[in-house]
Amino acid sequence: MKKIPTLARSHLFRVSSVLILALAFSVTARARELTLEEVLTLARQHSFELKSARSDAKAARSSATAAQRGRYPTLAVSGSASALSNLTSFFFQVVPGISIDRQLGSKELYQFDAALSLPLYTGGRISGTIDQAEAAIRLKDAMIAATDEQVLLAARVYYFTLARADDMMLAAQASLERARIVLRNVRSMFDAGAADSIDMFEADLAVTDASFAGTRARIERRSAEISLELLLGIDPDESLTLSGTAAPPDELPPSSDDISGKPQLNAASAGIDAGLAEVRISRSEYLPTISLFGRYSIGKPNRDMFDAKWDDYFAGGAGLSWSFNLGNQTGHMMKSAESRVEALRLGREQIERDLTEAARLAGEQMRLAWEGYRSALDRFEITSKTYRIAERQHAAGDLPTNRLLEIEQSLSSSEAAVAAAQASYHIARSSYLYAVGSDELKKGTQ
Repeated sequence: MKKIPTLARSHLFRVSSVLILALAFSVTARARELTLEEVLTLARQHSFELKSARSDAKAARSSATAAQRGRYPTLAVSGSASALSNLTSFFFQVVPGISIDRQLGSKELYQFDAALSLPLYTGGRISGTIDQAEAAIRLKDAMIAATDEQVLLAARVYYFTLARADDMMLAAQASLERARIVLRNVRSMFDAGAADSIDMFEADLAVTDASFAGTRARIERRSAEISLELLLGIDPDESLTLSGTAAPPDELPPSSDDISGKPQLNAASAGIDAGLAEVRISRSEYLPTISLFGRYSIGKPNRDMFDAKWDDYFAGGAGLSWSFNLGNQTGHMMKSAESRVEALRLGREQIERDLTEAARLAGEQMRLAWEGYRSALDRFEITSKTYRIAERQHAAGDLPTNRLLEIEQSLSSSEAAVAAAQASYHIARSSYLYAVGSDELKKGTQ
């Protein structure tokens, strides 16, 4: 790995104390140190979208349990009590002198029934409903995984954005220190008659520009800090410092377009399974329903309408029901469900193609970001050497002040470019991990 020149590193180390003071003045709260792993954990804990997705999955599991309970027996209980003002009666004469006079039932009526039924065969309606509910669970679980990936990606992007802002502050402070050194040297040369007023004005202007660049870097750093705090559910009045940030690797990690771990594919597959279950449910309308039943009945008068006494009995047996729609409604419903399944299959193929293309593009973007970082590092080393030589030439009077300031601006630009390129690589790397559904996205590694 290419090293930052010693003199440039010394500039960065010298301004680290200035950076700490700047952060202390920007916020009054005690700084909270966070690693990437802690940021990922806090983002997951705070995400309302992730909490909502988990609630949806919990509801889907309850629905699946309810569907499985369709295989269980059903108990129905009913009861009533009533009173009549009068009863129906009949009278007829059997033979002369002999007649029958009867009342039907009792003025006080009591009836209680308990029936138990168990489905034996429903043509696949119950099993199809269960399969559909279980597919919904897989769909909701996939949505949780997809939301989790989005939260992790956002957390990584915000984390590295804040890291870039930190590095940009360091670069701005280093540039300001160099500009002040140049101003002091020019002032000494002016007092000795080796520099004119134009050199002084140019050096003053360089300090003014560097000071404003430092102010802008602090504001941008604070903005990035607030964005990360809101994502993590941290009080925006609190100050954050990052721990464990690292430079890109010496060699580019290998990339792949294997997207088998993407939850969007699992969600699409679950949708297809739910559609196939809908086809089976529709087909079950062609088939009969068979069930066993048992019933206990007690009442007064119950079966014997001529005797106002309590009576009870048990009954059991099997029942069959079979109905058809003469307009072939079931057939059209089946065709509709089959067409939806075909559309879902095509949709999954399209999702797979899109995700594969996105993974390849993300891999190329990661490569470009890595190459950009290496190029920025090379440029920083060159401009650092150039500035050291220019300092010596300016001190010897062989280089005009405006040329030295131009070289310093080039060095400042290269410092900022290194900071931006380093963060851009980590963001591109995170986007690649997201695109392929890698488990590394969940880890605190960079």
